[in-house]
Amino acid sequence: MKFEPLISADLNFLKDLQPQDWGDIHPHFQYYINSPYCQPVKVVIDNKIVGIGSTIIHNTTAWLAHIIVHPEYRNKGIGKFITQCLLDSLNSTQVKTVLLIATPLGEPVYTSLGFHAETEYIFFEGKKIDLAQAENENIKPLIPAFHESLFSLDKQVSGEDRSWRLQENLEGAYMYIEKNALNGFYLPILGEGLIVARSETAGKALMHLRLKSRDNAVFPAENLAAYEVILKNGYKQTRTAKRMFLGERIHFEPIFLYNRIAGSIG
Repeated sequence: MKFEPLISADLNFLKDLQPQDWGDIHPHFQYYINSPYCQPVKVVIDNKIVGIGSTIIHNTTAWLAHIIVHPEYRNKGIGKFITQCLLDSLNSTQVKTVLLIATPLGEPVYTSLGFHAETEYIFFEGKKIDLAQAENENIKPLIPAFHESLFSLDKQVSGEDRSWRLQENLEGAYMYIEKNALNGFYLPILGEGLIVARSETAGKALMHLRLKSRDNAVFPAENLAAYEVILKNGYKQTRTAKRMFLGERIHFEPIFLYNRIAGSIG
């Protein structure tokens, strides 16, 4: 069993590891390979890729992303091996906190390595809402004058400095402005559409905007305001997943997260 960096030539072989209930993993690993902040890896047995994963580093925090084992090679300790190797690769960095989103299949593995559950994300599916419901005069296209306010608000809520990743995904972004202050934002092209808001009014309005073009939502169980929007629009819960951490616990504000980015970054 060999543990090696994943390279572009490996991308064509990832189809055998694609989970049926996940989105296409190919573009994610293409991104990981090209990004200086990520370290994608593979496990090879008999010249066959049987497991993959990646780290994503945000200064002093890091995420473990897309840890996947080929169905024929599960229950052989490969998932735990990948996770431990990724953790070991972070020893030479300034990372103090490691985070991940655990499926029910992976949660026991991460628990055995010392990860602790921090909160639970709830997944919903339904129908897109009508245009009129999504209209709000406080929602405007993001302008450069509010970029730093956006980065600051995200850091307050996430506990992480991930401004480099947000900067890559500001195209088509929206802000919620009240009394000339940024009270929330929505990044449509970042993962599943990140929504962060410091007030229920802003969060609900931005959720309505997102649900105009999306038929799903994912947010922490603590965000009761987001839950209210989902119930009123007839969405149904489909599953849950645990947000887990290892190392120093960061200051995370789940009640201000109205839609997550994705499983690979929270």
